[in-house]
Amino acid sequence: MSKVFIVGLRMNKDDQHEALESFSELMQLARTLDMEIVGKGFQVIREPTHSHLLGKGKVEELAQEIASLNPERVLVDFELSPLQCRNLEESWGRPVLDRHGLIIEVFSKHATTSEGKLQVELALLKYKLPRLSGRNLAYDQQTGGGGSAYLRGAGERAIDIARRQIRSRIRVLEKKIELVARHREIKSRRREKSDVPLVSLVGYTNAGKSTLLNSLTGANVLTQNKLFSTLDTTVRARIYEGQKILFADTVGFIRNLPVDLVAAFRSTLEEVLSSDVILHVFDATNPDWERHIEVAQGILDDLGASNIPMLYVANKSDLVSEEKQKEISSHLDDVVFVSALERRGLDMLLGKLSQNLFALKV
Repeated sequence: MSKVFIVGLRMNKDDQHEALESFSELMQLARTLDMEIVGKGFQVIREPTHSHLLGKGKVEELAQEIASLNPERVLVDFELSPLQCRNLEESWGRPVLDRHGLIIEVFSKHATTSEGKLQVELALLKYKLPRLSGRNLAYDQQTGGGGSAYLRGAGERAIDIARRQIRSRIRVLEKKIELVARHREIKSRRREKSDVPLVSLVGYTNAGKSTLLNSLTGANVLTQNKLFSTLDTTVRARIYEGQKILFADTVGFIRNLPVDLVAAFRSTLEEVLSSDVILHVFDATNPDWERHIEVAQGILDDLGASNIPMLYVANKSDLVSEEKQKEISSHLDDVVFVSALERRGLDMLLGKLSQNLFALKV
């Protein structure tokens, strides 16, 4: 189990609740990778510095605490520039991983299909390329973290060889992913011709999409109380009132989802664009449910899915009060309350879904 120290951050102008939620998510991401959090610190700053993100005094203060706890790595809840990352590694004497890098590592752990693995590797290499350092390469060599393959060669510095080989591998991956995307497009066209409606389950990570898919279709998709336990799109069928319906479980979203990951998974995410109806699933028990919807909706809008009919699905509603349900209903026009785990509210959901699909045919 890897030992880590976590650094949270809030700028004076930022919302405190948002910053603390982000910090909490970072700890969840670390635990998803079975990391042991040996210490943590939360810093409030006016503005990030160009060289180290934090001021000199705060960097030195954290350096003492980090040295005393001796973690293998430091996680920072911020998107660090390559310069900031290298300087913090030098100051703290160990590899530093920012929020984006940690999310990519979680994706790397959970990718199971060949396409998912290609997409994650592409995102990982694009992330690592500008951040290469001797310390990172040494850590990867020790742990098998994806950098050791680029350490071979003689007559040149290892880091120069690594950069060249990573660029070459990126080109290969991009070509492979392009071929997979074409194949996916062909399959999508065939489905459209078959006149079988497709319903995509989307939403914030760990909202219960996979559990809902299992309850709706009798599938046996892996469900875990961990962030990003599902990365690869899973499609299952169900017959409802004589109509065959395809349900697709998709990768979950999270605030500040790395741009490289969105780009690498774009062909997978764009499957949503073929949907007849979108089920936007959210965790009704989470105090931050409105923000979760906002984050997921922003990504859907960026993909061009804003015109697809949508039903909101408030999952885990058996754990919230009637008053809370009324509050949620007052904010959302079309919401169905369900418990995917307890299989409650599914008839209501299927009924509303059927109405939406019928309306599309009229």
